[in-house]
Amino acid sequence: MESHRKIPSLFLTPFCILVLLRHLAVTVAGDSLSTYTPTESIFVACGSSGTSNSSDQRTWVGDIDSEYSPFPASSRSYRASHQGPPYSTSRISLSEFTYRFNVTAGQKSIRLYFYSGLYADFSSLKDFFSVNAGSFTLLRNFSVSLNSMGVDKFFKEFFLNIKADQRLFNITFTPSPDYQDSYAFISGIEIVSVPPNLYFTAADDQGFSLVGQENLYSIRNSNVLETLYRINVGGKFISPSDDTGMYRTWIMDDDYLREARPSAVPVNTSIVLSFSVIRNYSAPIEVYTTARTMGKNKTINENYDLTWEFEVDSGFTYFVRLHFCEFQIEITEVGDRVFEIYIANQIADIQADIIAWSGGNGVPMYKDYAVMIGQKGNKKKQNLSIALHPAMREWRTKYSDAILNGLEIFKVDNNGNLAGHNPDILIRPRPAAETPRSKSRKSKKIQENPNCCRLAATRNFNDDLIIGVGGFGNVYKGFIDGRTTPVAIKRLNPASHQGTMEFQTEVVMLSQLIHVHLVSLVGYCNDDGEMILVYDFMARGTIRDHLYNTNNPPLSWNQRLQICIGAARGLQYLHTGAKHVIIHRDVKTANILLDEKWVAKVSDFGLSKFGPDCTSKTHVSTAVKGSIGYLDPEYYRLQRLTEKSDVYSFGVVLLEVLCARPPILRTVQDRNQANLAVWGLQYSTVTIDDIVDPFQKDKINSECLNKFAEVAVSCLNEDGSKRPCMSDVVRGLEFAFQMQESSDPENGKLVEVELSAQTSDSKSLTRDVFSDIMSPQGR
Repeated sequence: MESHRKIPSLFLTPFCILVLLRHLAVTVAGDSLSTYTPTESIFVACGSSGTSNSSDQRTWVGDIDSEYSPFPASSRSYRASHQGPPYSTSRISLSEFTYRFNVTAGQKSIRLYFYSGLYADFSSLKDFFSVNAGSFTLLRNFSVSLNSMGVDKFFKEFFLNIKADQRLFNITFTPSPDYQDSYAFISGIEIVSVPPNLYFTAADDQGFSLVGQENLYSIRNSNVLETLYRINVGGKFISPSDDTGMYRTWIMDDDYLREARPSAVPVNTSIVLSFSVIRNYSAPIEVYTTARTMGKNKTINENYDLTWEFEVDSGFTYFVRLHFCEFQIEITEVGDRVFEIYIANQIADIQADIIAWSGGNGVPMYKDYAVMIGQKGNKKKQNLSIALHPAMREWRTKYSDAILNGLEIFKVDNNGNLAGHNPDILIRPRPAAETPRSKSRKSKKIQENPNCCRLAATRNFNDDLIIGVGGFGNVYKGFIDGRTTPVAIKRLNPASHQGTMEFQTEVVMLSQLIHVHLVSLVGYCNDDGEMILVYDFMARGTIRDHLYNTNNPPLSWNQRLQICIGAARGLQYLHTGAKHVIIHRDVKTANILLDEKWVAKVSDFGLSKFGPDCTSKTHVSTAVKGSIGYLDPEYYRLQRLTEKSDVYSFGVVLLEVLCARPPILRTVQDRNQANLAVWGLQYSTVTIDDIVDPFQKDKINSECLNKFAEVAVSCLNEDGSKRPCMSDVVRGLEFAFQMQESSDPENGKLVEVELSAQTSDSKSLTRDVFSDIMSPQGR
């Protein structure tokens, strides 16, 4: 599992640990490999014939009239999409079918690929089935539609061991007997050999730490693992073709960060790594040359935990692997950076010292832990947290900081079973294809009797509970779950004959979207003339409520920056992370909500549109809708809607936050100042101080202010193609935040932002990169 064993650090001096690890390093350095060449690779494109190559040049063999033909032959094949294999075709059946593979013994990765689009004659809500691989249950009553999380293609990854006497290996798909007319389907199957004991514990290895327990834990050949998360912390997405030969996918950590004030993402691509502790193929080089740290402000670091959260099933043990490498040139000695590791709110290590563990700077390594997530009431899922904190002062750490380069989280089977729960249908409303469009098809009700629901939740829509008014109707504060959970209930004005399309659009969009910076739809009702939408309650209202015409105290600049970054991340997800490109079309401060912890949530999707559905189209032709003061002038002139229309509107939001004034102000004498966007575009010819909120003057670091204004103005470019994409906007705002946070709170001087791991040349390059970050590039 690891090439070094965990030794209780309280009983050894750092010097002893260093000597021991250097001795161990010598024993493994000689047989390290740069990449891994699998002894066996099988790629089956289900529902197709012949061979075809995927974009990463893997050759996929069709299962029709081949050695991989499933039995019995009652299943059907479908053209699933215009994607390349393994998502181009699927095999689907109302009865059980089995694939049989002639394989060699050893440890394997198995990936099951699913395309979650629609199939003729098969309802998208009846795809409930189980998957068994040999003697292991991988999935039970699994629904691709409910687990797709808003994307049309995804895969499930497992690791298991094939015994020497198990030459024929079966994978069986069985429609669930618990659902009428249920069916099973699969788009692609991949079986690839993995290095011995990469994820399984060697026979002569006693195991690794079980968090919160005295005994050790091990992953044996009798176990099966499911990969839940594989994260390149602080780094970029790494595709299967860029992995170390095992076709693993490494994703970014942004969506899982829960506490970072604001953290830093150092990079050192020039360092030559020494794989003397682990094999080179343990993770790609990029994982060990990028990272996330807490930042350079010692005071801030000592008062928060750098935290990630990951949703997992209750009732399982989880195998957590943390990847580390000290590559910053100032971290070279034992004791330079010592920190604490908490997993699932339990102490995993109180004296994590990467130099002591690995033997030196530039030496990659990993630490393995197991943690049990028990049942908690009737909760199907819980959050597994990873938190880092500087070590206590008695450990004499030179830098009050922590670092993480990468992480992997696996679910461990319970007696051969990995099956978890589908998301609750009441929490995720039905997908777009099943949204009601006529009286003959009833909506999914919030409760069995929704009129009963409104009486209980809002005291029959009492005016005293109104918390907002919009074009759709009133918004009420209500309570559900026995009056223990506050919610926001939006009710279509019963006297109005408009809003039906907006209601359906809101349900369709939020049925497919799950993101920390998007408001969550709890449920909806369309019954007996009542149209009701129920959302998570946002305790602090809209950001507009805290900017002007309000009795609320002014927000600090740091709060404003964090709110803008959160809203930008929500829009970034709509444009790049959802099943289809989604254009919000009504971005404004009144549609950015704030929860109790000041986390920004983009809301109100009633005007939203799906973006172009093919690469040859650059826009969607549609009637102009939106809010005065935020409308993209190019969209207004040409009626051509693109993601850059949202970018323009968000530029107005940024100026609104900076200036604390409405987008349209008709009472001013100067016509140029009446329109906030027009006024803001003049900032290059006047001082930025002329437009900034007077409350914020002298409180904003000058470089931060200039960067923020630069981002805002770039969003307002008349030519939509020259506006930045939302990913660039997010990076620009994060850099502005880092500039603000790096200001010395005592004397206002700017502390060096660039990492000391960079050379003077690379520092200049860093500044050039950030100055060009808002360059006119498309998505």
